[in-house]
Amino acid sequence: MINSLVIKNFRSHKNTKLEFCDGVNCIIGLPDSGKTNIIRSLNWALTNRPLGFRFHSDFSKEETSVSIQFDNGEIELSKLKSKSIYSHKGRMLKAIGSDVPDVITRQSNMSELNLQEQMDKPFLICETSGEVAKIFNRISNLEKPDQAIASLTTEINSTNKEIKILNTQQLELEEKLKKFKDLPKMKHEYAILVGMNAQKTPLIQEINSISGLLADCEEASKHLKKKVDTATAFKQLAVLRDQQIQIDQEQKDLVRLNNAIKEIKLLEEKYKNIRDEFTDTQEDFAEFLKTIKVCPYCKVCKEPISKHNIDKLVKVKL
Repeated sequence: MINSLVIKNFRSHKNTKLEFCDGVNCIIGLPDSGKTNIIRSLNWALTNRPLGFRFHSDFSKEETSVSIQFDNGEIELSKLKSKSIYSHKGRMLKAIGSDVPDVITRQSNMSELNLQEQMDKPFLICETSGEVAKIFNRISNLEKPDQAIASLTTEINSTNKEIKILNTQQLELEEKLKKFKDLPKMKHEYAILVGMNAQKTPLIQEINSISGLLADCEEASKHLKKKVDTATAFKQLAVLRDQQIQIDQEQKDLVRLNNAIKEIKLLEEKYKNIRDEFTDTQEDFAEFLKTIKVCPYCKVCKEPISKHNIDKLVKVKL
């Protein structure tokens, strides 16, 4: 309860002191006699609002102060242009911005519900039932449980929505998992293609060697045609026969190698297609493992790649 109020240099009050009695206190006076400023001074001291120096009296250069004497002690707010200072039981407490020190709030234990001005509606009589309920909740501190229940309800609804989203994602991931059922078979085919690709280099080298030999034979044949020496013709003819036999054999080998090259090119094309498909599947599977964070085989262990020895399959570099 407020016992007394002292107002200094606040609007129209230079140095005003009021004594209050138990129960309801009414402030009565002529118009412009300072009634409203008394209520404003109480609000100003209890809430530290409004900020600035607007309530300072024009007739004084001294500080503005409001002192309230309660049953359990006294609080005082003094304000200059640059700072606001609260005084409580001999302690000086600086007000930062519009904040009120906690000790002052606990000391006063008052709010706007405790003060009413001349033109305000009759307290609670003209309010709706909802507003009356809110005021009683504030008085009895029941608004905090209501806020907690509302917050909990919001969190529950949000969690339920998240559960639905996760269930949908689980179904989508299970559907993606079906794409990897042929992964072991693709690994085997990929190994075969790698081996065939390793055999291609020796075959190409052999083909190049035969092509060089055929070029030498053609060059020798052209050279022999230019010479008409009969003495050496028979010797050269014998040599040419042997070379012709060798050329015939080399041509047969060349045909065989050309056929082998065609087959290798076909296998290369098939290998490329399988490699591209394997690369896409490998990337999808690796990304899928990161997404589900659980073994797609046993659905129990948390390290699916190491547990089932499929890390080599996932990490194969094409």
